[in-house]
Amino acid sequence: MSIDRATLVNAAEQRRELVTTLLSELIQLDTVNPPGNEKIACDYVGEFCTARGIPYKTYDPGANRTSLIAEIGTGDSPRLFIPAHTDVVPVGEGWSVPPLGGVVKDGYVWGRGATDDKGPLAGLLAAADYLKTVESEFKGTLMIGAIADEEHGSDLGLDWLLKECGVRADMAFVPDIPSHLEEVEIAEKGLVNIRVTFHGKQAHSSTPWDGISALSALAEMVYLTEAWKPHGSDIKHPLLTPTTCVVTKAEAGIAHNIVPGKASAVYNLRYLPHQTGTGITAELRRMAEHIASRRKGITVEVENIAELAPSEVKADQPVAQALYRAIHEITGKEPKFVGIGGATLCKQLIWAGIPAVAFGPGDHNMPHMTDERIAIDELVKYTAVVIGATLRAVGK
Repeated sequence: MSIDRATLVNAAEQRRELVTTLLSELIQLDTVNPPGNEKIACDYVGEFCTARGIPYKTYDPGANRTSLIAEIGTGDSPRLFIPAHTDVVPVGEGWSVPPLGGVVKDGYVWGRGATDDKGPLAGLLAAADYLKTVESEFKGTLMIGAIADEEHGSDLGLDWLLKECGVRADMAFVPDIPSHLEEVEIAEKGLVNIRVTFHGKQAHSSTPWDGISALSALAEMVYLTEAWKPHGSDIKHPLLTPTTCVVTKAEAGIAHNIVPGKASAVYNLRYLPHQTGTGITAELRRMAEHIASRRKGITVEVENIAELAPSEVKADQPVAQALYRAIHEITGKEPKFVGIGGATLCKQLIWAGIPAVAFGPGDHNMPHMTDERIAIDELVKYTAVVIGATLRAVGK
């Protein structure tokens, strides 16, 4: 079908009040994770869909950790999935407005989740309100997702939907990268968390010669790894920053007057596609074992406790180009293709064989911050982008 910019912009502008109300009311639903309770958000989205004749299905692994997927179109391929998550992080302190109030003022909607990720969900629903009216122009299907548990790894959300519920699509746009609609994210670093634990011998601190300090071994390890770069870190990636290594957690000692017999640290590494979590863990293990070998009575354990592999799609793939062109058409600006060190739902989708790219409205500094908010003007613009990108991907 022909896609006219004026029609897209007008369709979104007519839904300015709708998208504002949707976001305000979504913020008022307490879906802080933990515990999540995303069912209340899915009930809300379900009522929205029912009122518009949009069929949907809910999925619940238990404990009200519900996800919802609605569909507009033929039911056939190509199937475009746009998943927005309904859980939010804890509100924290220091807000100037009620954090779950959904306050509308100064041209913004304020509250936890305004940018991450209830604003994008509200815009997706507003777009669906229009897209349902032009459903006859679809050659494929739009899958609208209100997804649980993104903030804690997706074990009860998208990961579960893909692995246990048979959810499938041909492509996906993930609206979870606040960038003022100026970026299309197509690459994500890998992540590996590695715990290093040294064991020595506990003793009274007044007679330290009776003990062997595990903390001293750990201190040497932390010092030596401050400047350490895993093998391959000198190879540059066109979109991703270099490999990083940070000690994010350390534990040692049980009392002020006891030589620590055990000391551990967790290393968080963000690595590039040509590296592996297994290889990085092996390198760190060799370093730790070398330190232990030079200290009589010290032993060490090194374990990979969590890992997310890198993910990437090419900029010339249809999914990336459809989103790129839709953003360009609405904003008049050419978005940048970027990579990130964090993780979005793109990872799980790509691992499942579904090409996925990320984008989003709002300021990248807003998620998880006090006084989180999003401009209504930008939400309206985002709604137009979702309409245009959908029609490019699954329209006739």
